[in-house]
Amino acid sequence: LKSIICIVPSGSNKNIDDSITGIALSNNCITISGIDTTSSNVKSYDYSSCGALKKDTKPNFCAACVDVVSLNSNTSYISYKNDSKIHAPKLDNSYKSFSGTSISAAYISGICTILFEYNPNFTFDDILSLLKVASISLDLPKNQQGEGKVDVNKILKQMVFFYCCIYFIGLTGLLSTLSSKCKCGPVLLPVLPIAPIKSFFFTISPTLTYILLKCA
Repeated sequence: LKSIICIVPSGSNKNIDDSITGIALSNNCITISGIDTTSSNVKSYDYSSCGALKKDTKPNFCAACVDVVSLNSNTSYISYKNDSKIHAPKLDNSYKSFSGTSISAAYISGICTILFEYNPNFTFDDILSLLKVASISLDLPKNQQGEGKVDVNKILKQMVFFYCCIYFIGLTGLLSTLSSKCKCGPVLLPVLPIAPIKSFFFTISPTLTYILLKCA
């Protein structure tokens, strides 16, 4: 199943070099470490496991994981008991703050969901490449942040560009076919302000260009 991407937290073995263990070391998973963004001085989360100094493959990315506000839930609630439905009691607070690398992994999982909404046929390599070109390197050691923090706005801009290019590639191909079969001469594309498109095209990663051509 190519559309299933395994996103895992780096772990909670503190900021100790080479403390990432288990499945988080697998190249078939995207490993996410945690950063503390509660102040202007962004730093690595105190309990976020680190990769090895001589290997820069893990973690893959980092994300905020300290005092992140999310929906609250009653973890002891059971919906059915003795074949009878039990209604959940009202919570005192609808929201709660959480900390931990599991939170940062959940955030990146949400970004991947947005990508799959655009194209359900994306593969693991496609998702990994898109996250890489949308990441911003922080002033932290490589083995604590990986490629850096993923910028959602950059991803959305890339996807808009992605589908604009597919549209123009498809339209160009259609008009080329019509031109070859039309007796009245070539069918011309309307004049378009291509300078901004060209400028943006040459600023994106070669990896994303490869994905664009592959999916088109």
